[in-house]
Amino acid sequence: MYRKLLTDIISLLDEYSEAHLAQLKGDRRGQWRLGGLDPGRFAELKATPLSHAVLHPEPMPVEVSSKSDMHPLYAFLESKDKFQPNINDDLVFTKGTITRDKRLDLCKQVIGPQGVDDLLQALTVNQDAGLVEHLLLGNNICGNELPRRIAELIRDGKVSLSTWYIAGNHITAEGLKPLCEVLKGDQIVRQFWLKRNPLRAEGAGLVAEMLKTNRTLQVLDLVNCGLLDEGAEAIASSLADSSLQHLYLDGNGLTAKSAASIAKASKKLTTLSLGMNRLYDEGAKEVCENLEGCRLQRLCLAACGIGHAGAASIAALLKRNSTLRFLDLGLLKATSALAEVPNRLSDEGAQIIAEAMEVNSTLNALILVHNSIHQTGIKALQVSLAKNTSMVKLELEQLGIPFNELTREEIRHIMTRNRRALQEDSQEWAKVQEGLEPAHLREIKSVYRMGNTYSPHGEEDL
Repeated sequence: MYRKLLTDIISLLDEYSEAHLAQLKGDRRGQWRLGGLDPGRFAELKATPLSHAVLHPEPMPVEVSSKSDMHPLYAFLESKDKFQPNINDDLVFTKGTITRDKRLDLCKQVIGPQGVDDLLQALTVNQDAGLVEHLLLGNNICGNELPRRIAELIRDGKVSLSTWYIAGNHITAEGLKPLCEVLKGDQIVRQFWLKRNPLRAEGAGLVAEMLKTNRTLQVLDLVNCGLLDEGAEAIASSLADSSLQHLYLDGNGLTAKSAASIAKASKKLTTLSLGMNRLYDEGAKEVCENLEGCRLQRLCLAACGIGHAGAASIAALLKRNSTLRFLDLGLLKATSALAEVPNRLSDEGAQIIAEAMEVNSTLNALILVHNSIHQTGIKALQVSLAKNTSMVKLELEQLGIPFNELTREEIRHIMTRNRRALQEDSQEWAKVQEGLEPAHLREIKSVYRMGNTYSPHGEEDL
């Protein structure tokens, strides 16, 4: 009885919503005032050249820490005392934190070029204690000395870290070369995060050569490294026999030209992230048509200038795919900073996706934020999900666009219902959780990034 009454109220509000009445009147100005990206502005954005931030990646502006600030951490790492398992709380120092799950978090602590030797020396003194497995050194502006010294330590067997998060460190292809050489035969490093370093196509070529022989690396992050299509094609050419499972290529000025190659080469991947690239509808079509037979569980095509025509390609993929658990078509944090193009699925695209969701039975999370979707599109999604049993997360916030709260509440009810049902099977729920928040992302969470989370796309998330 309650559900029937709620449905009737929702329908009535839909009929008389401000957005719907504006549509009926053909009041385009009223619709734009209510929010969303103007179609004309959308076209203008797609015609703009790539920004300096995409072509010439740089770390965030920072100030280098003093030696005295770093001393407490280094003194502890170099201690010969017997380490006790750190199961109760993180170890917090003046600069830096060692977490319970063995992350040494130095993101934004800024050791600078002159601090590289001190840090790596401290790490190697008591390596056998096993206190650190994951080094998070994002936005520390260390320069090319960092990868050179890491390469020496790996070659000499002095470190056995599984994760090197060295984003935002002014690393160029020249600096990366010795590290790529060492990693060709490495059997320890599983995660290699290089976001926001100016590697360009030359650096991508070095990474590609490494991937052809490395059989251990599972995670590769090349977000905002100035790769362009040439660099992406090089990476794609090396994936066939690699051990990679998760690949991040966001914010690299990629187009439909490289989209097909990347998708074709992604058959073994679990994660493929292509957000903030100039894919547009044609690129979305290339990606979706070439993912046949893939194993992907996570796909990001957020902020790629995709409209309702691209939504049709994505919907076709959803109808035939049975592996995807997480699909992001929304707006990423760094879209504005990189001067990239948001998606604009609009109501038409939302309705196309909604139709596909009536067929798809495996997707657990769908991100559609800030896509110029009004109440008509939101309603279509709500109706299509009525009988859905797999979705537990649907993000629909639309900047400046109101839609009735009861529709939102009905969607929340569906998500909660599905979540409770899936939690009854502990094994299936574990798979859902891994799809929503994979272990490799948990292993690089930083206490110095907002919300202690990682998004490979946000500029504050270095």
